[in-house]
Amino acid sequence: MISEHVVEVLGLIPLGRALVSGFHGMAHLRTYGVSISLGKGLAFANMEVVAAKVITDEHHVLLGMDIISQLDFAITNASEQTIHSIQYPSSAKIDFQQMGID
Repeated sequence: MISEHVVEVLGLIPLGRALVSGFHGMAHLRTYGVSISLGKGLAFANMEVVAAKVITDEHHVLLGMDIISQLDFAITNASEQTIHSIQYPSSAKIDFQQMGID
């Protein structure tokens, strides 16, 4: 998902519409074709995404599981400091329950 701000800045042309169910309820949103690069040779070409009015004031792209499932993705909150990290390609299996962390 991208924000309408991204659509305006990049001058994207709509491809069509998709019915989307989310925190806003059901809505028909415009779709756009984009390519996304996360660096280190990790790129996703010709993806069809929807545009929403606002994701947050600071964030204009929301990655879905179609991308996240191809990475190692972790969120930790040690010492009340939230950190997120991604790694590609995957190098190890991380299972907090097997590590004895509940």
